[in-house]
Amino acid sequence: MNSHKKIITVTKLIAIFLFFIGAATLAYGIVSDYSSVIGIGIGVEVGAIFIVILGMFLVASEEMVETTYKGVVISPIAKEKRPHLYLVKR
Repeated sequence: MNSHKKIITVTKLIAIFLFFIGAATLAYGIVSDYSSVIGIGIGVEVGAIFIVILGMFLVASEEMVETTYKGVVISPIAKEKRPHLYLVKR
């Protein structure tokens, strides 16, 4: 669980940093009337949101892999009786 908190914290910090850079770039583009800078600012902000979503997906998928039921053990029945039957142990 501690590693999950570290991953979430790092992704939040990176996203906050990128979001502020994107907001500053967007504000600069609006004030100075540069349309290409406005697009870059919007793209950086969307990228920051995307990084947060990917970080949460990474933590959720890692948690599911760790806690998921791993299945049942299947072992073959003795070949003398029936060669193609398998016994499922629960």
